[in-house]
Amino acid sequence: MSWRCFDEAPELERDEDQSQLQEKTNINMPVETYGLFDLIKKNLYKAMIYYFNPTSSEALLATLLDPRFKKLKFVTQERKKEVENELCKKYNDMKSSQSNTTPFSLQAQQRKKRSLFDAFTNPTVAENEVIEYLELEEIPFEKDPYAWWNERKEKFPIISQLARKILGIRAASTLSERLFSDAGNLLTVKRSRIKPELFDRVIFLKRNGHNFISIHPTVDI
Repeated sequence: MSWRCFDEAPELERDEDQSQLQEKTNINMPVETYGLFDLIKKNLYKAMIYYFNPTSSEALLATLLDPRFKKLKFVTQERKKEVENELCKKYNDMKSSQSNTTPFSLQAQQRKKRSLFDAFTNPTVAENEVIEYLELEEIPFEKDPYAWWNERKEKFPIISQLARKILGIRAASTLSERLFSDAGNLLTVKRSRIKPELFDRVIFLKRNGHNFISIHPTVDI
């Protein structure tokens, strides 16, 4: 994500030793990079706090419906309770609107049962979907939340609909188009054997390099 469009920016931390750097760099001596990684992490963290605090209710609700981050460990217990109450409200509203009608798909599924044992293989609908969902453990980060909800749409018929609606990706192509342009400039015919790990790191530095200070001292000409 690029933050150049903002007029203001947080004051980033600078290495105290940078003010003592020589005007010219001795190419026979390695560049001092001790503590640079910690400095980058601090500056990126401060930038995230500056631009994404406080987190909107919509974003927190989407995070709550993501089974990978449903515990909301990065917010206070009070804020977490507010988001859970908002989810309960949306759940009750949708449940009340569907209480008078039985979904046609559910009726069709019931007619398709061919034996008594089929009833044991089908998941039981949760009595209170929100409570049962919140009591579940988080899934690993590499898992697909959409696939997780699709596998449990019969157990959580209402809340799974909310998840499909709220977890939808917003349509914004500007930043992705910039990344494709940067990737095209980096990965060329003469530079096609670059490893994926190095490629990801170079692209990351390209888009976020302005958030931390260069390791190279300024040379006066």
